[in-house]
Amino acid sequence: MRVWNRKTASIYQLKISESNGKRKLELEKFGIAKLTNPSAHLNNEKLTNEVARLMGINQIAHGSSTIVKITFPSKLAKSYEDDEIIIYSMAKTIKLKLENELCTNVDRIARVEVIQDGDDLLVKVSILPR
Repeated sequence: MRVWNRKTASIYQLKISESNGKRKLELEKFGIAKLTNPSAHLNNEKLTNEVARLMGINQIAHGSSTIVKITFPSKLAKSYEDDEIIIYSMAKTIKLKLENELCTNVDRIARVEVIQDGDDLLVKVSILPR
């Protein structure tokens, strides 16, 4: 619902009644539900660890590295669920974007960190000097 920017949802109730040995199904509108918290809260550590694992990054700290920030708009954070498949898919999306943006510098990545910025994601990448 949040991904589609819906704030309410209609709730229906399916009733099964039986008369003369025959079952009858009735669908009735039961009410309307409102989403109370439209913002997603992602597990930064889990997503960061999965991106690092996919990219083969050891997550080392290096004082003289260059920090590059890449924003992932399109409300990617709203798609987050604490589910293995969702986390893997998001990590794979981040990995592909980093490879496209950083090209030959991918081999020099020392550290990566995924941060939530409202409904968007911000990825901070530390690149080692040549």
